[in-house]
Amino acid sequence: MTVGWQEIRAAARDTVHSTFAGAATYYAPGSVVAVPVTVRHHTATVVGGDLDREGYAEQIEDVNRVIMDTTEVTPVYKGKLVMSNGDVLYLEVAERQDAGRYQVWNVLRQRA
Repeated sequence: MTVGWQEIRAAARDTVHSTFAGAATYYAPGSVVAVPVTVRHHTATVVGGDLDREGYAEQIEDVNRVIMDTTEVTPVYKGKLVMSNGDVLYLEVAERQDAGRYQVWNVLRQRA
């Protein structure tokens, strides 16, 4: 039996998620029912603009996204994630999905 590319890719994603995911709690919009989940939170600051000529960024973009396992929960718009460190994130925009097990969402961080 040969293993195809899709099976190898799915196994690799499972390994990455189980290795790097952290604990969080998911709440559907308007719900008080807590669902324990594992998520990978990716955050970065992207600086763009004319750095060479002007020497400063014209645009700074904050990248916040999470990767969620749909076998644990089916995430929906405005769903709330409470991370293990206390950060609160709201699901805002689902990125294009490939019908796989994991969904990628852009999130908004709750301001204190």
